[in-house]
Amino acid sequence: MSGIRIEHHLDRNRLDELGVEGWPIWSCEVSTFPWTYDETETCYMRPLHIMTDQF
Repeated sequence: MSGIRIEHHLDRNRLDELGVEGWPIWSCEVSTFPWTYDETETCYMRPLHIMTDQF
């Protein structure tokens, strides 16, 4: 199983390199579900409140 790559404090050049402005915004209602990755994912967390639990 792969995972999520974490990069902190990205500057505008890195965001442009990744093409973040063209990424879709993922959202869902409050839910619980198993989460696995077949390959390494890259995600961008916009400044907002995110609450997760690990089971």
